[in-house]
Amino acid sequence: MSRSTSDIPVPSAGADYAVMLQAWHHVQDKPRAARELARVLRPGGRLLLRSGFSDHMPRIWWLEYFPRGFEVDASLFQPLHEVVETFTSAGWRVAGFDTVTEPSSGTRGEALERLRLRTHSVFAHFTPDELEVGFRRLEQAVRPPRRRVPRRRRRRGGCPR
Repeated sequence: MSRSTSDIPVPSAGADYAVMLQAWHHVQDKPRAARELARVLRPGGRLLLRSGFSDHMPRIWWLEYFPRGFEVDASLFQPLHEVVETFTSAGWRVAGFDTVTEPSSGTRGEALERLRLRTHSVFAHFTPDELEVGFRRLEQAVRPPRRRVPRRRRRRGGCPR
């Protein structure tokens, strides 16, 4: 279901679980969303919230090629303690926190092609110049190195082979 977290069309206590993946940083009214999620879950229900936190940011390899890449990415997220405070203020109990590491799929060249689609929200926060510089650096970094073909040396002198 893809809806606003401030008005979820589910009856009170009508769900056992809720899952929110990489979307919390897009929520405008976070306290209201935490209360609404608590409303729709039955007592003892579980919420899986997968999000970035500004104080627990992964070092995503391609961000290093963009000016201010890591800084811009971290600015999109709250620190973990603020997110915990938002949820505990709405009556939630945090059961755990863990770091998830995703393996990369495919080559870096294939990743570059996916990145050119600009589906990551961080791209909206770069200036046009930063995007141009970042993609140029990234293209240079993932381009396969040119293979030097050794030149054949001619022998000088009168000695036959």
